[in-house]
Amino acid sequence: MNNEINLKTFLLSLWKEKILIIGVCLFFSISAFVYQNSKINKNEQKITIHLSDPIMLNSQIRYFDDILPDNNNNNNNNNKNDYIAQYRENFKNNFLSRDNFANFINQNKNSNQIKKWFIENNVNIKHYLNENRFSHVKDKKFYIILPSQIDKLPNIIDEYTFFIKDLTIEETRNFLQLKILSELKKNQQALNVAKIINLQNPLLQSDKDNSSRVISEPREIFYLGEKVLNEKIINLNKLLTELSVYNFNYNPILINSSPEQAPVDRVFMSVVAGLLFGFFLSVSVIYLKKI
Repeated sequence: MNNEINLKTFLLSLWKEKILIIGVCLFFSISAFVYQNSKINKNEQKITIHLSDPIMLNSQIRYFDDILPDNNNNNNNNNKNDYIAQYRENFKNNFLSRDNFANFINQNKNSNQIKKWFIENNVNIKHYLNENRFSHVKDKKFYIILPSQIDKLPNIIDEYTFFIKDLTIEETRNFLQLKILSELKKNQQALNVAKIINLQNPLLQSDKDNSSRVISEPREIFYLGEKVLNEKIINLNKLLTELSVYNFNYNPILINSSPEQAPVDRVFMSVVAGLLFGFFLSVSVIYLKKI
């Protein structure tokens, strides 16, 4: 019974001190709003880009690599499994390159507003895009912070993402091309040796009476003979031609780039936290006064 009377008395005390409680709550909530709002640069907008996994691209790259001779059985499978990781790393490095972004802005027809803003404000785009405005967050997430005065900025960043995709795929194509050219050179040198020693057919073959001969296979590939080496060179040249015209089908966009709304959420949460802190602080003061 006494507890009920004490609680009722305490609640009446809170009601009498309602002006104090409201004042303290408003003070801390307004302070939190002002502080958090001051941290947001309203002259800039943050564009976040989410990328999809390039699984489809991996199979297309492996198509060309699988056709090449497997001369290193121990490491070949590991190398093929690293294609995705290597592509992601190349994509990230290209995406975060200030030179690439500057080149894109200069080439893109829809980026006149960006170029105009940097010219009018006498700002160098490479200096503007520091590590805080141009960054890689996670494995598939990137963001760019640019002036908010620029209209349709998310669309421009989407175009930049495709620009980097094309650039990275072209680098992948060049990598495969070098592998094929290296294989061509090796086979051409072996063919020259086979011609010098007048080796037409493969050195390792069965006797006419079908009895097997045990011969250790030489490391050099000239033992394949002119006929086989000529066929290999023809096939490698065909592969090289196919690679030059092959259209790697890969769409890097999973979710279109969009302005980030997190700062608004932080302001709201800060105001709520300030309101709660003010309420509990004022109640504690009143309780101590009663004691």
